[in-house]
Amino acid sequence: MRIFIFLAVLAVPLLVAGMGQAQTFTLKAKEYPAVGKSIVITDSGTTNFAFTVSTGGKVLKDDKKVEVLEKQYTQKVLEAGAKRPNKYTNTYTKAAKGEKGAPKKLSYESKTIIIERKGEKYVVRPEEGDIDPKDLEDFTKQVNRPLTSDIFLPKKAVAVGDSWPLDKHAIEALGGDLDDGVDLTKFKGQGKLLKAYKKGKEQWGTIEIAVSVPLKKLGPLPLDKPITMHAKMILDAAIDGSSTAMEAKGTVSIKGQSEFTQNNMTFMLDIAIDGQMRLEQSAEK
Repeated sequence: MRIFIFLAVLAVPLLVAGMGQAQTFTLKAKEYPAVGKSIVITDSGTTNFAFTVSTGGKVLKDDKKVEVLEKQYTQKVLEAGAKRPNKYTNTYTKAAKGEKGAPKKLSYESKTIIIERKGEKYVVRPEEGDIDPKDLEDFTKQVNRPLTSDIFLPKKAVAVGDSWPLDKHAIEALGGDLDDGVDLTKFKGQGKLLKAYKKGKEQWGTIEIAVSVPLKKLGPLPLDKPITMHAKMILDAAIDGSSTAMEAKGTVSIKGQSEFTQNNMTFMLDIAIDGQMRLEQSAEK
């Protein structure tokens, strides 16, 4: 009898210890619909620009503006692939970009864009008619970026509150270019699982992505002193890979001062860029 009492007493701390262990999750994402299925994607953003250019204490230019981006399209997979589809289409019902209050239609609004794998890369073309060569170039870069799940999700299981490091390719996944004046030696990136919850039978989670990197140039303008870009994204999605549905909200900030030289003259740039983005993706139909 005593041995059973001993085992019962021993079981209490063992059960308590087991209850104290945090549940872990192997994060998975379903980025594309199945063959023949489609999803609706809404992509919008607002960016506030303010900058001053001066020399010798004299202001040469002082400008402020607000730009917006508005896109809505249906993505349909036509041919399956290994990690990504071999062929899919984006059909745009809305595509506009420009100053707030008067954005201009992009050349692919109301058009279907075909994205097809040729060798190791995707080739992009309109189903009918033509689109602006610059838009075509931007499309090609975008669809050939690394998979966000490969870059942002951890390789091992994590619990709520756990974080993991991100490598420099997070810049590409966020829309940047590794060769475009970024100081990769000072890159910092981290992912974190903030929350895990159920939606019906699906396991959902909230993930935070935070990245910072010094910029050695802004567009074509080389900076004598780098200005750091900070970006953060909060992602709500099915973390068990069961659904394409997701919602992401993000911010980007570039603020600072730097001198630059042009035509043998030295100027001071004081810049502040604040951007907000929102991305919504439906479940497949």
